[in-house]
Amino acid sequence: MQQTVTTNHQEIRAWAAERGGMPAILEGTEAGLRFDWGEDDNVMRISWGDFFDIFEEQGLAFAHIEEDDSSVYEFVSRADARVYDDE
Repeated sequence: MQQTVTTNHQEIRAWAAERGGMPAILEGTEAGLRFDWGEDDNVMRISWGDFFDIFEEQGLAFAHIEEDDSSVYEFVSRADARVYDDE
């Protein structure tokens, strides 16, 4: 399995959409970015605009597994990640 790391908003949004994910944050926080798969009561859906505002403010990158059906992902610090396709 290959991990890919990106900051490209369109790629991130497309990856989530292909798997049925919606932008969200951990309930009760101003951050804690997540994707809501409709299975977790502890997340609050937010707009894509708010999602990417937080993403940029926190200097995050999106790391995910390169498999068609994999929904394994994490948000990592850009400073610690080898990022491709920077905007």
